[in-house]
Amino acid sequence: MKLFGVVDRLVVREVVPPTILGFITYTFLIVMRGIYSLIEQVLVRGVSFADAGMVLLITIPHVVILTIPMSFLFGVLLAVGRMNADSELVALQAGGIPIRRLLRPIVALGLLLTVVNGYLYLDVIPRSSRELRDLKVRLFAGAKNLGRIDPGVFHEEIPNVLLYVREVDKD
Repeated sequence: MKLFGVVDRLVVREVVPPTILGFITYTFLIVMRGIYSLIEQVLVRGVSFADAGMVLLITIPHVVILTIPMSFLFGVLLAVGRMNADSELVALQAGGIPIRRLLRPIVALGLLLTVVNGYLYLDVIPRSSRELRDLKVRLFAGAKNLGRIDPGVFHEEIPNVLLYVREVDKD
């Protein structure tokens, strides 16, 4: 018995292109949302373009772990919907192939993407989070407006960090 038959290759060829399209689209849309805050950091706070680009590159793995499952679901729904609209599912059933037979390549692709996502989540994300934290600390320490910290005021220069300074030394 072959590991991957004609039906398996058919399903994979139907699922993979919309999955890739969904991955690129979803990743682009989510990254674009973050670019606006980076532009603000460059224009208002004086962060260099190189540092802003580095922040963008470091945050991409955080986006990818979200977009992989979304794009796979998009690809499966689009592929099965198209096969149904073209009556390919009816033709497969007429040929004696049960619909649940289509699940084997879909589950195999899902498991592969789960392993990829698991690797990203367990290995890549912790390293990129540490790198991002270090970069933000370095950027905040070198920020132009660092000398304008007033006591008794909440500061939000670093995203997701609220800084409160009780008093400032005169030195």
